[in-house]
Amino acid sequence: MKTSQLNQKIAKLTGRQAAPYGVFATAAALAGRAIAAAVELGDAPSIDRRELALVLEFWHRVRDFNGAGALALMGGNQTLPEALVTFQLLQKHARRRP
Repeated sequence: MKTSQLNQKIAKLTGRQAAPYGVFATAAALAGRAIAAAVELGDAPSIDRRELALVLEFWHRVRDFNGAGALALMGGNQTLPEALVTFQLLQKHARRRP
């Protein structure tokens, strides 16, 4: 799929041109809410702590990567394709970590 087609689909979904910073910042904020909800669920007696730890790790990564993507946009990556490339580089870097 071409970048212009992707941007058009995102614009149709949001009803306006997507602002890359807002996309990443919103995803980070929503992941923060998911973390808070998962922590609240952790108090329930029937919750498996190991499974909850995996869920929390996932949402922390989503929040951190999207937050980093939003910050990267503030550094000059002003288009969605540039932001997506930055996001992919951040993911690759995180996978290389021990």
